[in-house]
Amino acid sequence: MRVLPVIAFLIVASGLARSGESAPTSPGPIPIETRQAHAVFRITPRLYSGALPGGDAAFAELASLGIRTLVSVDGARPDVVAAHRHGLRYVHVPIGYDGIPAQRTAQLVKALLELPTPLYVHCHHGQHRGPAAVAVMAMAREGWSPDQAVDWMRQAGTSTNYPGLYGVVRQFRCPDPQPIEAAGELPETAAVPARVTAMVDIDAHWGRLKVWQWRSWKPVPGDAAPTLHQEALHLWESLRELGRQEATQRLSEGYLRCHTLSEERAKALLDETAKPEPLSVQRLDGLVRRLGESCTACHRVHRD
Repeated sequence: MRVLPVIAFLIVASGLARSGESAPTSPGPIPIETRQAHAVFRITPRLYSGALPGGDAAFAELASLGIRTLVSVDGARPDVVAAHRHGLRYVHVPIGYDGIPAQRTAQLVKALLELPTPLYVHCHHGQHRGPAAVAVMAMAREGWSPDQAVDWMRQAGTSTNYPGLYGVVRQFRCPDPQPIEAAGELPETAAVPARVTAMVDIDAHWGRLKVWQWRSWKPVPGDAAPTLHQEALHLWESLRELGRQEATQRLSEGYLRCHTLSEERAKALLDETAKPEPLSVQRLDGLVRRLGESCTACHRVHRD
């Protein structure tokens, strides 16, 4: 008996998306239970949020939810080929942790207005940049207030260590039609500076080390993934490579001191993983905690 009203609502929402009018208000973000995709929320009938799809199974799961377009605000190059295998379109609108520039805001709003919906907006972990992008899109075209947008970011787990993201949401003003029209094509892969690419690489190695920590630093039998020592080596080398970049060398002395400290702590972790087994869980936990503290302190001053 309730099928017809639901169908009618979806038809209305689809028509509004094509016409550029605001869609009816929804109950609010709803967590979606998934197996392959992570941190997935249904924001409105035409807008979803979540983490980076990790492989074909995740893309397939998103397609099964009815997702038609993926919008990445992450610095990493999207896996466009995998998306296409599952009938999904990609849009790449990379943003930083310090806010969302006006041009990027116009591109995000344009994506919601012009591309097939529902849209799935993601960053890497689905907690910080992605939810902020979703917030401005929902304020622009879904009738959200700034208070609703901030409440959503808190629900998603957006850290208060990123005041720039919260600031752009609290002070949001919907762009006029002209900048939206002038936003140009919405590329599937955008050009990203080498420094951003390096930070994405570091973040990936750090995430895998945290998985090792979650397993109490024990390998999975038969796992072909890099060993703990190899992962620690990749992280240290990635930090060193970032530090050698010309763009990094032009930064402030304060940043360079922070970066050097992170390199030193990554090297200490690397040296610890090279010791004969059994490794000290307490020692490894302490080294990872200190490295995380130095990275967080650096981000707070020089990135956030």
